[in-house]
Amino acid sequence: MRVNRLATLAAVVLSIAPTGCGLFGPDTSPEEVARRFLTAFASGDTAGAAANTDSADAAKALMDSVRAALKPAAVAAELDGVTITERDTLAVATFTVRWDLGHGRSWPYQGTLRLRPDDDAWKVQWAPAVLQPELAEQQSIALREQEPDFAPVLDRDSVPA
Repeated sequence: MRVNRLATLAAVVLSIAPTGCGLFGPDTSPEEVARRFLTAFASGDTAGAAANTDSADAAKALMDSVRAALKPAAVAAELDGVTITERDTLAVATFTVRWDLGHGRSWPYQGTLRLRPDDDAWKVQWAPAVLQPELAEQQSIALREQEPDFAPVLDRDSVPA
């Protein structure tokens, strides 16, 4: 009877371990979480991107606000690399984002994401700088189109025509 219990226990442990249930650390890699965040953000899925952060409500609110203000034709985001430091307790991901703002306007920049394990998953540490490196707390991004004033048409004596 004792052998059967040990065999059953071993079978249970073996069936749990490969599923990544969190018993042995986060079940997703920081690279996977960073990629999911960037892919969701670029596609306009702000709820999906925010779900990969440690502050989903704040992240979604700012991402929604910025996308509404910029009205991008498209956004592309690419994960450049991930470095894990501090005994697997911190990861830093570098990325490149390119906003297509229409009318031939493009806004590219590079940034970083900090990720930490949170319960059974890695999470992006939310800060406005995640969205754009120069963005600080209580700031947002907007696009304001400014039409130039036309120069007056003058005759050869500099008199308006």
